[in-house]
Amino acid sequence: MNNELLPADRVEVTILVDNYLDIFVPPATPVDSRLPFDPGRLLFAEHGFSCLVRVFSGEKEHTILLDTGLSPDCLFHNAHELGLDLYTTEAVVLSHGYFDHIGGLMAFFSTRTLFSSAG
Repeated sequence: MNNELLPADRVEVTILVDNYLDIFVPPATPVDSRLPFDPGRLLFAEHGFSCLVRVFSGEKEHTILLDTGLSPDCLFHNAHELGLDLYTTEAVVLSHGYFDHIGGLMAFFSTRTLFSSAG
């Protein structure tokens, strides 16, 4: 097996769960991309952290879920509101075992099992 790291063309990090949310703050830098304000798209904020990391290399895309926040409610709601499909996740990485980073983990795997057994 070849474990050589390949260069990435682009990496996108989307915050799914954070304890801070201000939908009115404009992008801070040229690489900070935020969706325009939409009163029909309501994101949740809660204590904890989760982000979806997408790595693009050529025609390939790889998706990693880094932490799962405090609750599955916030994780799944925000992913849905942002139009992100968590089912495409190839790996889950936990930064550490505190409850505010692993709270959605069991529900994440339960949902994946439910989808894979149904399809």
